[in-house]
Amino acid sequence: MSNNINLHSKVEMAGQVSRESVLDPSPSYGDHVSDALYTEPASASHSRSSSHPGSISERVRTSQLSIRPLQRGEFKSLTLDKSLIYPSIPPSQALYSLSYTLNSLGSEITLRRSVPGLTRLDGSTTRATDKDLFHITRPPLSHTSFEIKGLRRSTYPGTAYLDLKMGLKGKYWECKFKGQVVLRQKSGVWVDEDGKEIAREQNALPRSKSKDKNKVNAIDYGVKEHPKISFVDDVDQLLMDLMIAVWCAKTWYCATYGAKSARPTMKEAVNRVRLGQEATGRSISKAAIW
Repeated sequence: MSNNINLHSKVEMAGQVSRESVLDPSPSYGDHVSDALYTEPASASHSRSSSHPGSISERVRTSQLSIRPLQRGEFKSLTLDKSLIYPSIPPSQALYSLSYTLNSLGSEITLRRSVPGLTRLDGSTTRATDKDLFHITRPPLSHTSFEIKGLRRSTYPGTAYLDLKMGLKGKYWECKFKGQVVLRQKSGVWVDEDGKEIAREQNALPRSKSKDKNKVNAIDYGVKEHPKISFVDDVDQLLMDLMIAVWCAKTWYCATYGAKSARPTMKEAVNRVRLGQEATGRSISKAAIW
C-alpha cells in the first residue's frame, strides 16, 4: 500500500512541470492559442564579465548555455505579420512577437519569444508564455541608430548597438557588442564577424537613390506587407534570437522611412488642391493638405 502511495505521489510531482526550471527553450511549432507574459525578473547572473578572451563567437561556443543548432530546414524562413513573427511555410504558429506593430512612432519596443505550453504526464498542458528577449530603443531624433539590450541569460550579454553607416561602396548596417562587430548587412545579406553569411532579407529594404528618376529600382520603397528573413542551416539559437532583434530594428527603420516617403510631393499637393477646388467650387489653402 505504501509503495502504491509513493508511486502515485511521484506521478503527481512529475506532472507538475515548473516553467522556471526550463532555461528559455527554443521556439517550436506548438499551438499558440493562449499566451501569458512571463514576468519572472532576470537573474543577476545575466550580467557577465567582459573580460573573457576571444571573439564573440568564441564566447558563445564556450558558453555554458544549452544552445541547440537549427536543424536543416527548421525555421529557415520567417515572416513578420504586424506584431507576430512566424515560419513562412504554413500552417505555422508565431515563434516571436513584438510589443506593438512597427511604425514611425515610439522610441522603444520589446521582442519576445513565444514558448508553447508543456505537456504533463497526465496529458494536460500548461499555458503558452511570451518571454521578453530584447528591448530595442532608438534616440528620439534618430531613425538610423538603435540600442538592443538582452534581457535573459539566453541572450547576448550587455547591449548591442546597431547603426546605418556610409562606406566607400555605399550604405550598410553594423551591429556591435562592446566595440566588436557581430553582424553586418549590405544589400539584404547579413554576415557575422568573419564574413560568413547568416541570413538574407526579403521585402524590407529602404529606397535606393537613382540618377534616373523614371527608373524603378529593384530595391522597393520602404517595407512591404510581409517582410521575410531566411537563415542558413547552421545558425544557433543564440545568434538567431539576436538576428531577429536586429532585423526588427532595421525593419522599424524601414517603417519610419516608408511613413516619411508617403508624404505627398509638391506636384501631388498642387493637384490635390486643384481637384478639391473643382469638386467644391471654392478656393482651398495649399497648407491644408500638409
